[in-house]
Amino acid sequence: MKKLILASIALCLMAPFAQAEQGDVYLRAGATVIDPESNGLQITGLGNVAADSAASLTFNIEYMFADSWGVELLAAVPFKHDIQLDGTTIGETSHIPPTLTIKWHPTIGRIAPYVGVGANWTIFFNEKLNSNLDSVLNLEDSFGLAAQIGFDWVFANNWLINVDVRYIQIETDASVGGALAGGGSAALGTVDINPLVYGLNVGYKF
Repeated sequence: MKKLILASIALCLMAPFAQAEQGDVYLRAGATVIDPESNGLQITGLGNVAADSAASLTFNIEYMFADSWGVELLAAVPFKHDIQLDGTTIGETSHIPPTLTIKWHPTIGRIAPYVGVGANWTIFFNEKLNSNLDSVLNLEDSFGLAAQIGFDWVFANNWLINVDVRYIQIETDASVGGALAGGGSAALGTVDINPLVYGLNVGYKF
């Protein structure tokens, strides 16, 4: 999926275009893969803690507040990640990553590229460690920057296929309680996730 998306974005740059218009509204929904690019957190005496890739359904709405300029809000069905210690799964967590992006559409037509920058708020919940560890895990919410590149392909009567790639800055402070913390609570440090996010969507332009 990742190779297909990257190749599609490159090909879209060769098509003819027309300008995006103020007042247009885009609704998009589809499948998204979050692929952590950072190495997680190295804990002395314990090992490397990291999150694996995850997929879910996402939705976004974009309003063109000026010719060629839009603002987009991304929402999602919760993503569920396995948490690994040196490659062995020791638990799991869920999160949602609402992201607000300002996008520039240099031109728009049947194939219309865009770029964007914005802010992300990642909310972690349902953190769990394997029962044999007799411990609990807490991950703090993350606030960070986001960047995006993609395109829309309008194939019939305002219906479109959308492909995009995002980079999202996600860093969460992790702590544990229970046996791993000697019966109390202990901070583990900051887990770097910083994923590339690949999306394939169907949308409609109003």
